[in-house]
Amino acid sequence: MRLIFADIETLPMEALIFQAKTRYVPHEHITQGTTIACAAWAMDDGPIESVRLSGRMLREESRNDEAVVRRLHTLLMMGAEGDVVFVGQNIDRFDVRKIEARCIHYRLDPLPALQTVDTLKQARKFGFDYFRLDYLDWHLHGRGKVQHRGFPMWRDIATHRSSPDKKHKALTEMVHYCKGDIECLRRVFTTLRPYFKQFPNQAIGTGERCTKCGS
Repeated sequence: MRLIFADIETLPMEALIFQAKTRYVPHEHITQGTTIACAAWAMDDGPIESVRLSGRMLREESRNDEAVVRRLHTLLMMGAEGDVVFVGQNIDRFDVRKIEARCIHYRLDPLPALQTVDTLKQARKFGFDYFRLDYLDWHLHGRGKVQHRGFPMWRDIATHRSSPDKKHKALTEMVHYCKGDIECLRRVFTTLRPYFKQFPNQAIGTGERCTKCGS
């Protein structure tokens, strides 16, 4: 079984609203939908790879993320081989669903049934005080996620008021943050893995080996 650790970062929707305390925004108020800014992934203990919006796409009104989505579509299509497990924090409810929605938008081929391990779901089976990836990595390894400057990083990429240079710098910052999530994810997954109650059998076809790590 091959493990692929994955994470994506999305850019927020843009909308026209009348009040600052608006709680629900109808779809007809939306001027720009959610797009994928960047993604990072790593196979087993291999190097971390990434994909991001290009400078030209950042300048377009539509924040066209087709090239990013196509690369992620190719990555997830590896799931059809049957020996690939995708690992991520909240990967089932967020990453895979967002990618799949963007794939549908560009009319790409349907994704196969994916084998996933959601570290958020797994962590919730234990009595940790918090279940966020940042806390789990800090609590278990004294590390934590890459620090960033918060929402202004997303704003500097998404807003039309940012200069191309400002957008490029913010996107580079976001890719660095996204890659840091993969490092966190690997550490947390490796520590929690022996305690998982359910996990794809890693000993299939390898003889007498550990069912959880294959060693």
